[in-house]
Amino acid sequence: MKSVKTNLNLYKSFIEVYETKNFSNAAVNLKLTQPTISYNIKELEKQLNVRLFNSNSRGVEPTKHAEELYPIVRTAFVQLLNAENIVLEFNEKSQGEVRLNLSLYFMPQLAGPIIANFTKTYPNIKMMINSATITEGADAIERHESDIFLFAYWKTIPFKTDGLTVIELMEIENCLFASESYLKQNGLGTTITKEQLQNLTIMSYPYSSQAGKAFYELATSKDALVETNSTQMLISLAENNAGIILAPDGLVGDDLVKVKVTGIESPRFNIALAYNNELANKAGSAFIATIKDKIKK
Repeated sequence: MKSVKTNLNLYKSFIEVYETKNFSNAAVNLKLTQPTISYNIKELEKQLNVRLFNSNSRGVEPTKHAEELYPIVRTAFVQLLNAENIVLEFNEKSQGEVRLNLSLYFMPQLAGPIIANFTKTYPNIKMMINSATITEGADAIERHESDIFLFAYWKTIPFKTDGLTVIELMEIENCLFASESYLKQNGLGTTITKEQLQNLTIMSYPYSSQAGKAFYELATSKDALVETNSTQMLISLAENNAGIILAPDGLVGDDLVKVKVTGIESPRFNIALAYNNELANKAGSAFIATIKDKIKK
């Protein structure tokens, strides 16, 4: 069967001409010109390789092919309009709230634009956002204190998923970053040894976090001079020549350069979405669909 690109405007014109039996009236109803209606009908006839209307003194008369086509096309358009109305009604009138937990590592920076877009699309859905560790986030969902948990986790450390639906969204590589000025001050290039790393000022997430553990393992357990839960704070400190940081690749701007440690592979984190298997609220389901659409592997 030959594949064709369906032009819905052709079928809109067909329905209107069929129902009015007149090209001029169809044009008025669709707010188009009569030549446009004539063109659409001719294009549809060419596409289907059949004649749809015959002219008469009052306008046009449907052929047997038009008689066969009309109920099918009309039903399809009704279903399409119903689907549009359902979506629009939910977008404009939906009420409720989404209780969202974010792990601190990287998530605010990643989720911020997505949440902003979601609130514009669903202006009547309230967002309740809190930060949580992986354990806290999973527990909150199990206790029905939260609907959704968006988090990053180090692939080498398992976490509890009993009773949760977990959707893997993407993988991110975490790299060491520093300013060129800081590296020059220490007589270093963008490739260093493990021993040289030990002599640098380290700024990290707290050791209690998975990101902190990953950095301490990478840096052979050297204590950090600065510990913070804020990715943006770490980046700002590094941009001001304060030391070296571990941050998600793709988040750091041009003011910092990537630093490779000889013989060491950068840790990789998974971005995942978790929710309770019993989640049945439309607001939460809409947010999950948005996240899955915006964050792809």
